[in-house]
Amino acid sequence: MTTATYPEFKRGATFSPVVTYKTTDSSTNITSTVNLTGITISAKVASYDTGEVVEVLTVTKLNQSTNTGKFTIASSDTSAWPLGVLTSDIKLTDASGNVIYSETFLIPVVAPV
Repeated sequence: MTTATYPEFKRGATFSPVVTYKTTDSSTNITSTVNLTGITISAKVASYDTGEVVEVLTVTKLNQSTNTGKFTIASSDTSAWPLGVLTSDIKLTDASGNVIYSETFLIPVVAPV
Protein backbone atom coordinates (compact mmCIF):
# COMPACT_ATOMS: atom_id res chain seq x y z
CA MET A 1 0.00 0.00 0.00
CA THR A 2 1.29 3.45 -0.84
CA THR A 3 0.64 6.47 1.30
CA ALA A 4 0.38 10.00 -0.03
CA THR A 5 1.55 12.95 2.02
CA TYR A 6 -0.38 16.22 2.13
CA PRO A 7 1.86 19.33 2.04
CA GLU A 8 2.98 20.65 5.43
CA PHE A 9 -0.08 22.11 7.18
CA LYS A 10 -0.01 24.94 9.76
CA ARG A 11 -2.12 24.27 12.84
CA GLY A 12 -4.88 26.87 13.22
CA ALA A 13 -5.34 27.42 9.47
CA THR A 14 -8.50 26.37 7.64
CA PHE A 15 -8.15 22.87 6.21
CA SER A 16 -10.26 22.56 3.05
CA PRO A 17 -8.66 20.68 0.16
CA VAL A 18 -10.69 19.95 -2.97
CA VAL A 19 -10.68 16.24 -3.77
CA THR A 20 -11.56 14.58 -7.08
CA TYR A 21 -12.87 11.02 -7.13
CA LYS A 22 -11.63 9.13 -10.20
CA THR A 23 -11.69 5.53 -11.34
CA THR A 24 -9.66 3.69 -13.94
CA ASP A 25 -11.24 1.13 -16.26
CA SER A 26 -8.98 -1.92 -15.98
CA SER A 27 -9.74 -3.10 -19.52
CA THR A 28 -9.00 0.22 -21.26
CA ASN A 29 -6.77 1.90 -18.67
CA ILE A 30 -8.84 5.08 -19.11
CA THR A 31 -9.29 7.24 -16.01
CA SER A 32 -12.49 9.24 -15.54
CA THR A 33 -14.17 11.25 -12.81
CA VAL A 34 -17.23 9.82 -11.07
CA ASN A 35 -20.48 11.72 -10.57
CA LEU A 36 -21.07 11.71 -6.81
CA THR A 37 -24.87 11.94 -6.93
CA GLY A 38 -26.20 9.21 -4.63
CA ILE A 39 -22.82 8.63 -2.99
CA THR A 40 -22.30 9.34 0.72
CA ILE A 41 -18.83 10.59 1.66
CA SER A 42 -17.19 10.81 5.07
CA ALA A 43 -13.68 11.56 6.29
CA LYS A 44 -11.80 11.99 9.54
CA VAL A 45 -8.28 12.72 10.72
CA ALA A 46 -6.56 10.66 13.37
CA SER A 47 -3.24 10.53 15.16
CA TYR A 48 -0.66 8.60 13.15
CA ASP A 49 0.89 7.27 16.38
CA THR A 50 -2.22 6.23 18.32
CA GLY A 51 -5.05 6.06 15.78
CA GLU A 52 -7.15 8.28 18.06
CA VAL A 53 -9.65 10.32 16.03
CA VAL A 54 -8.78 14.02 16.14
CA GLU A 55 -11.75 15.29 14.14
CA VAL A 56 -14.53 14.17 11.82
CA LEU A 57 -14.24 16.40 8.75
CA THR A 58 -17.09 18.22 7.02
CA VAL A 59 -17.63 16.92 3.48
CA THR A 60 -19.24 19.15 0.86
CA LYS A 61 -19.90 17.95 -2.67
CA LEU A 62 -19.37 20.56 -5.36
CA ASN A 63 -21.96 20.99 -8.12
CA GLN A 64 -21.71 17.66 -9.96
CA SER A 65 -22.94 19.05 -13.27
CA THR A 66 -20.01 21.48 -13.47
CA ASN A 67 -17.48 19.84 -11.10
CA THR A 68 -18.00 16.11 -11.60
CA GLY A 69 -16.34 14.02 -8.91
CA LYS A 70 -15.20 16.99 -6.82
CA PHE A 71 -15.79 17.61 -3.11
CA THR A 72 -14.10 19.24 -0.15
CA ILE A 73 -13.09 17.73 3.17
CA ALA A 74 -12.85 20.53 5.68
CA SER A 75 -12.19 21.77 9.18
CA SER A 76 -12.65 25.46 9.90
CA ASP A 77 -10.88 25.25 13.27
CA THR A 78 -7.67 23.23 13.44
CA SER A 79 -6.28 25.03 16.48
CA ALA A 80 -6.62 21.87 18.60
CA TRP A 81 -4.95 19.58 16.05
CA PRO A 82 -1.82 18.10 17.62
CA LEU A 83 1.57 18.85 16.15
CA GLY A 84 3.09 15.93 14.30
CA VAL A 85 1.64 13.59 11.72
CA LEU A 86 -2.07 12.92 11.28
CA THR A 87 -3.51 10.24 9.03
CA SER A 88 -6.73 10.26 7.02
CA ASP A 89 -8.71 8.48 4.40
CA ILE A 90 -12.04 9.05 2.72
CA LYS A 91 -14.99 6.65 2.81
CA LEU A 92 -17.42 6.58 -0.13
CA THR A 93 -20.66 4.57 0.09
CA ASP A 94 -22.94 4.12 -2.91
CA ALA A 95 -26.74 3.75 -2.81
CA SER A 96 -26.41 -0.06 -2.68
CA GLY A 97 -24.22 0.12 0.42
CA ASN A 98 -20.95 -0.71 -1.34
CA VAL A 99 -18.02 0.95 0.44
CA ILE A 100 -14.76 2.19 -1.07
CA TYR A 101 -11.92 3.77 0.91
CA SER A 102 -9.37 6.15 -0.56
CA GLU A 103 -5.67 5.69 -0.29
CA THR A 104 -4.55 6.68 3.21
CA PHE A 105 -2.79 10.02 3.30
CA LEU A 106 -0.62 11.75 5.88
CA ILE A 107 -0.96 15.35 7.06
CA PRO A 108 2.19 16.79 8.68
CA VAL A 109 0.96 19.43 11.15
CA VAL A 110 3.38 22.16 12.24
CA ALA A 111 3.07 25.28 14.38
CA PRO A 112 2.74 28.65 12.65
CA VAL A 113 5.61 31.09 13.11
